Amino acid sequence: MPENLWKEGLWEGIKDSLPEYLNKEKVQRHKGCHNLKSSWVLCANLYFSFQRDKELLAGFLNKFVNSKFKICSIICKRDC
Repeated sequence: MPENLWKEGLWEGIKDSLPEYLNKEKVQRHKGCHNLKSSWVLCANLYFSFQRDKELLAGFLNKFVNSKFKICSIICKRDC
């Protein structure tokens, strides 16, 4: 798809919040994210919502990865 329409590949639930986050945190999106097969967009669609809902992430990890997961918190920010 045309590069300026890259947001069309995003899940509706993050179409606004992901670009806002990228701008706020000065994170550069992947150059090929307008490609319909973009793994970057796939991962963003799957995992970006978890950053806002730590309980959802902990529940997922507890159920599908390891039952020892109870809570998730940010371990490292940019300054690490």
